[in-house]
Amino acid sequence: MGDVPEYPEYPEYPEYLAAAVFVVGGVVHAVLAPHRFSTAVLFCLAVTSAGLGVAARGAETHPTVVTVLAVAALLMTLALGLLLLVDGIVLVRRYGPQAALLATGAAGCALLAVLGLDAVVQAVGGAVAGALMVAVNAAAGYLSLLFLAFTVYVFVRGRSTPPPGTTHVVVLAVVC
Repeated sequence: MGDVPEYPEYPEYPEYLAAAVFVVGGVVHAVLAPHRFSTAVLFCLAVTSAGLGVAARGAETHPTVVTVLAVAALLMTLALGLLLLVDGIVLVRRYGPQAALLATGAAGCALLAVLGLDAVVQAVGGAVAGALMVAVNAAAGYLSLLFLAFTVYVFVRGRSTPPPGTTHVVVLAVVC
């Protein structure tokens, strides 16, 4: 009964290890399939992992910098939620209620709801509420990251020249 199970040792900086894995995956994707969206996602995950590592290590030595980054993230989330909500309203007023257009406003409402949940959890406190807040913020952060990665990807791909040998253009049109 005196034997204590030994657990494997974890890397000292797991965020940087994850960032390195994402960078390697992104480079492989960039070489093999440069036009795929997954390449952009891998690089965004690498930057996010490295950023989490810097924030975790910097919280002890530079709490003001971490506070400024947290406030910036909060304001960017608020701005993204409001922009998505306003965009959803404009699109629905212009083209009528369609599922794809309603999804934009719903995404904005979801981000604003996450911020509201954060405020409630901060007021209530508790270990279970804190764990719920971390889980919800992680999911919302990941979805926001995908949205921003897709936005940058579309912007960059829209301004790049087509690959050599391209002979056709596909135009998608919405018929009202």
